[in-house]
Amino acid sequence: MDFEELKIGMSEKWLPTDKNVILTHNFTDIRAEMNVTKVGVKEDNQIMNNTIKSFDINSPDLVHGQNVIYNQTEVREFHIVLNGKNNSAWTDLHLLPSRCPGGSCKMALVEKKEVEKTERLWSDPKSWTSGKVPLAGEDVEVEPGWNMIFDLGSDSPVFNHINLNGKLTFKNDTKAGEIIHLKAHRIFVRAGELHIGSKEYPYQGEARVSLHGAKDAEAMVYDNGVEAGSKIIANVGLVSMYGKSRFRNVARLRAETLKGQQYIMTDPGLDLVKGDRLGIAPTGYYNQAYDDIVVDKYDNETGRVDFLSKIQTYHFGAPVSTAAKYNGVDIRGEVIVLGRNIQIDGDQTNGGAGWGCQILTGDLIESDLSIRQGRLMLDNVEIRNGSQIDTEKSSIRFEGHAGPFSSVTNVSIHNGLSWGMTIKESANVIVKDSTMFRHQAFGISIQTSRNVTLDGNVLAAIIPRVTDIDPMAGVIDKGGGIAVCS
Repeated sequence: MDFEELKIGMSEKWLPTDKNVILTHNFTDIRAEMNVTKVGVKEDNQIMNNTIKSFDINSPDLVHGQNVIYNQTEVREFHIVLNGKNNSAWTDLHLLPSRCPGGSCKMALVEKKEVEKTERLWSDPKSWTSGKVPLAGEDVEVEPGWNMIFDLGSDSPVFNHINLNGKLTFKNDTKAGEIIHLKAHRIFVRAGELHIGSKEYPYQGEARVSLHGAKDAEAMVYDNGVEAGSKIIANVGLVSMYGKSRFRNVARLRAETLKGQQYIMTDPGLDLVKGDRLGIAPTGYYNQAYDDIVVDKYDNETGRVDFLSKIQTYHFGAPVSTAAKYNGVDIRGEVIVLGRNIQIDGDQTNGGAGWGCQILTGDLIESDLSIRQGRLMLDNVEIRNGSQIDTEKSSIRFEGHAGPFSSVTNVSIHNGLSWGMTIKESANVIVKDSTMFRHQAFGISIQTSRNVTLDGNVLAAIIPRVTDIDPMAGVIDKGGGIAVCS
């Protein structure tokens, strides 16, 4: 029932004596209510929710259009009755789901406060109104006006829901080998800000945000027109992350690479180290002839990279560019550097396997009609295990974003479970010098948007989605690197 609206057409052959039919729709998005109306009926056309009194399919009391909705996370089902009683044989039904009661998501207003000049540490009990550091599974609020420094490492607990109405900044003076690691099911940047590094002072250590949860996890909603969902950073404030730049985001193969080899020849002088992850793009007609491989060692002078495992497919390479031969086109295989020192990942343990993370940025009209305009500034950030299978919930989503420019530069988005990026009903987005490697169906989808700049990006290994589509259904499962309907 994750549809935006549905019409149920009724045949005129229905008879009052025909048996009842009860349709059951499951759903993953939040559905607070379902607006059910009789099509073409001017008076008394509304059918209230939760009017099914008996689930006995043979009950004579069941009436056409009666329904019940269960929005509890553990159930999430909608049931509706179809029959030919009460002159309903020709009465079509129109179903319009709502994420919020009455179509309005009313949240308590956030008090405006200037950000304090002093800093408070997340790990210090005195930083919290409760006098206690938040524990695993708890909901957490960084309150308006707070200037909070997040200083927890890899042993950080997994929080449930984090509400950012103040400023949260990752500690940026870490020791060698130390990681600052925030773990949560959902993060809502509402009246606040989330910072990791800055444009002037990029983050120098290792920072990670891990989003947790399975497909049936609790979803969040803040706007009736936006399907937010789960395993998410939802941003109507400011998310700003600046990591260390790599020497080069994309290099080239300097020699042919054969299946079964355990090394490649690429450009010398790169900053590759043991444990770095590389994507090698297809060089032939078959778009799934890619490799995703981990560096064992790298020779900075010769450009030889040895791996911990073997190459799975052939890739074309040459000592110099082929541009002179092919009208300015260098057809040598791209070697994509996937790693960054700031990482956002969808946790794949504890039932989360197969369900990726997402970063959603948009605008929000508050109940007092004030407008929040989300802004996303990412530079040299890695996003992996993102996007959610069989949905349009991409690793990065702009939806209803019309405020100041957002920027995604030098970002590595890889190994997603669905689409790489969606820009929908939005404006003022720059995507530059970024890479998208191994996503399903689409790399980038742009829908009904304007002032969108794509410049210098590399997309590779965009594969068909893994869900089987019945060929007898006559459905074309579309896919491509970039899809534009704007």
